[in-house]
Amino acid sequence: MAKSNVTSLCSPHEDTQNSSKPTMSAVFSISKVIGNYRYCLISYGRKSIDVALDEASRVDPFTRAIIHFYDSIALDKRKVTVNLLKGVQSSPISSFPVIANDCNLNPFSYQLTFVELVLRLITKFQLDLMEIISVVTCYEIFPHCLYYFGVAANIFLIDLSIKDTRKFRGALFGYKLSEVIMHIFHATRQGRSKNFRQNSSSGTTKLPPSRFNCYTSLEKITTLQCFDLWEERCSHKMHTLLMFNDKYWKTRNQPSMKSAYVKVLNELKPQAPNCGNLTLQHELGILTSLGLLPLWVFSFATVDFDGKPMTHFQEEFPCIAVADDKKRVSTIVTLTSVLNGVFDTTLTVRDTENIICKAFRAGVRNPIEGVAKTIRKKQTSHFRDLIFPNQCVIDFRHNGFQVFDFQGIATIFSGSLIKLWPCAGGLFEMSEVVIRYKSMIESQKRDDFTYETGMRPTALFLNKGRQQMTYEFQLPFIDYGDKETKSASRRITDDVLFR
Repeated sequence: MAKSNVTSLCSPHEDTQNSSKPTMSAVFSISKVIGNYRYCLISYGRKSIDVALDEASRVDPFTRAIIHFYDSIALDKRKVTVNLLKGVQSSPISSFPVIANDCNLNPFSYQLTFVELVLRLITKFQLDLMEIISVVTCYEIFPHCLYYFGVAANIFLIDLSIKDTRKFRGALFGYKLSEVIMHIFHATRQGRSKNFRQNSSSGTTKLPPSRFNCYTSLEKITTLQCFDLWEERCSHKMHTLLMFNDKYWKTRNQPSMKSAYVKVLNELKPQAPNCGNLTLQHELGILTSLGLLPLWVFSFATVDFDGKPMTHFQEEFPCIAVADDKKRVSTIVTLTSVLNGVFDTTLTVRDTENIICKAFRAGVRNPIEGVAKTIRKKQTSHFRDLIFPNQCVIDFRHNGFQVFDFQGIATIFSGSLIKLWPCAGGLFEMSEVVIRYKSMIESQKRDDFTYETGMRPTALFLNKGRQQMTYEFQLPFIDYGDKETKSASRRITDDVLFR
């Protein structure tokens, strides 16, 4: 701001350090005469609009290559639609068909099969909070292949009643489901050489269809941990989730969200044997979609710069090969922003992490002469997203979800899939569940709310009462309808659960 005599001449101000262009060197000013004095407000900037726009339009080779890859993917492979039900159908296990599709760029495409079956199990068996968490924990066993869980869940839905499960409630419910999953896994391995390599399109494939081996070390998982460790695992998870919700449910600050996301990831990791960040990030997405974590969690993900995809891209694109964590985060945030700007969409960091992974699998390489180059790897046909016939197609986002009917018409809902949770004899919102959980801990005269080995929720807290959980949408019933399927289900339950 300047003050001068009214007789002083006033001319347009210039800032040559701001820009060398004559049209951009001039700066904005306001002049007002009051009495004998002139008051002038002069604005100076360090960058002119043309320089700022020029920098914003510059895209590094890595970002340009990902843009090219994203643009090369068909629209129906970028999002969840009923077209998922039109994929290649096969029956790795007789009487239990599954539909396989190329991996979708929407991360929920892979998770929806699991989430939808969890919703069915909750409805049929009226699961309490511990039982729901124990079922979700089953995801950690074979996260690379949801066929095993899908068949096991369908066997429960087809062959068992609430009365049949009365001897394995609580955390034992998910454990028994895991025993069936493990039984199915071993059954497929024994007959894989001949019976499980032919699909309906007459091509050979490593069935059951699965995701990438980086999700887990398949050969190491051949037995379940004992039930005592499983129960501890589920109790710790319940405590971690509820305490996280108590502190971060209404968080709106982005830096706080990022640090809280990493915190809950690290908190769950010690209790999840053979599970890395990738598996747990998917599980956090599942927990968020159900409503066991705040909706904002679904927007976040960590991108491992030391993992295979980013190691490859750092070798191909030296411009992103940096050790500084802040610069690494900035690379991913910038890529997300550019993708949203170019394709007029609302991708989150979680979407970007999934896109990077798929770009790596597709063999995206460094651009040559300004054109992004993709050397398509030999496609491994068993890398697939799975969905079972007649499943309800659900797409979940960070602000709500949509459920598709079989004609492709979507009904949109806000918030999580489950709004009210069974607790203390009734159905309550998550905020009330947290209050009652903390009250339970206080009644045990504990000094703080940290988890201690052996902590278990009381029967009073877990009491689900007489009210039945309901959803805002209808789930079509999966009924394979043939006698052979029911007989196959009964043989497995008799062998594994009631032997």
